[in-house]
Amino acid sequence: MVFHDTGIEFPITHDYLKYIEDVFKIKITITGLTDDKAYIEGLKKNSMPYQRNLWCNGVLKLNHWKKYIKEKFDCPNSVELLGMRKQESLRRSDYTDRGILKDMSSIHFALPILEETEEMMKKNFRKEKIRLLPLYRHFERTGCYPCPNHNLSEWKTLRVFYPELYCQSMVYFSYAAEVEWYKDKYIGRDLLHAIRDDIDICEARFKEFAITEEDLYKYLKSKNIKFGGQKKRV
Repeated sequence: MVFHDTGIEFPITHDYLKYIEDVFKIKITITGLTDDKAYIEGLKKNSMPYQRNLWCNGVLKLNHWKKYIKEKFDCPNSVELLGMRKQESLRRSDYTDRGILKDMSSIHFALPILEETEEMMKKNFRKEKIRLLPLYRHFERTGCYPCPNHNLSEWKTLRVFYPELYCQSMVYFSYAAEVEWYKDKYIGRDLLHAIRDDIDICEARFKEFAITEEDLYKYLKSKNIKFGGQKKRV
């Protein structure tokens, strides 16, 4: 079993990997990155990832993963098992359960749980008495904690249950190159405004966690960090 680390994983994910090793008596190989340096450099060079420019997929995941696969398993009989399911996204709903990896003609892949639903997966875990990754108490899908694909509900959840990681995500925002990322409605200052405004009008239990731009700027200033998106919104 192989787990690819992007350098910005939830810490609890690594704890869960150790749990899986103990339960199944296996060794999980962790590949990829050991810190967030590549992400920060990418932010400075490419700006914050957003829906039309998810450069992080290549820089943090695919490039390193492909290199590892080619080095370890580039032979005609190699088959990689991937844990993706149709229910996870509209794009994955069109996936087939087997094929050849793109740019790696000698390596085949198979998706053994492609047709399984979330409820089927949970039922299997309960049957085998295996704990789910605790993140699934709060998120439908997991991955990097500062993921630009978080919706507003997920950003609020991160703020409430993982405040330190939420603040670190805001710090990452500050590294982004001063390009037009802040105009994108999914990211940057628009996202901060949306989060703030949404928290203000939602349930009372979220209001105490509301964050203002002034709070954010004070926090960044205390860290001697310049906020790259401090421009007038268009």
